[in-house]
Amino acid sequence: MDESEPEGNRSSHAPFLEANFDPYFQHRACSRLHRGTSSGQAISTVIVVDHGPNTPQQLSKHYVIFVSLDEFRYDYARLYHADHLVTLASEGASAPEGMLPAYPFITFPNHYTIVTGLYPEHHGIGANTFYDPARKEVYSYRDARSVGDGTWYGGTPLWVLAEQQGMRSACFSWVGCEADVRGVRPSYYLKFDGKFPDEKRVDQVPAWLHLPPEQRPHIIALYFSDTDTAGHQLWS
Repeated sequence: MDESEPEGNRSSHAPFLEANFDPYFQHRACSRLHRGTSSGQAISTVIVVDHGPNTPQQLSKHYVIFVSLDEFRYDYARLYHADHLVTLASEGASAPEGMLPAYPFITFPNHYTIVTGLYPEHHGIGANTFYDPARKEVYSYRDARSVGDGTWYGGTPLWVLAEQQGMRSACFSWVGCEADVRGVRPSYYLKFDGKFPDEKRVDQVPAWLHLPPEQRPHIIALYFSDTDTAGHQLWS
């Protein structure tokens, strides 16, 4: 997620799935999360914001998971035989010919565009790092203070919209989820940590999905940076 990201058609592969619940898998996933990693390293703490339970109207709604593999080109799964991703896309919704990115086509503007439906000039996140002459301040993805300041973020991201309507949501490192956008954060979220193991990111999702129905998030956003990091290492 660096300002020097190479230009190109940057596509986030985002399959949408409806969850199926398995009591055995629930026990196994939650046990792994409580044990921590095999090396004894504890899993990062999920930050919980108490918005109350899902409202009765929301309990019957579908569960939606959107996943970003940053810098993962639309055809990588097919070209390099990522069979599980191909299966996920075939069973959900996908953009097989890629997505047209918003400009500038870098991480922060585009990820916030995905969840708000707004172009960067309307939602306010115009780059990964930029100076705002009206505020006389710098926003930077490297600065936890600005990343967590909701006044930088315009529009209404999906998790805020869900919470406003009585539906619980969860985010794992998606752009904007650490901030109190419109005074609202997701019910469950984690701050970005590039060293957080991918396996544990995946484990967190079924752990959320196997919470009691009243607490269970119906919208989950999950972000992976591996391909983006590898691209920067290659081009630097």
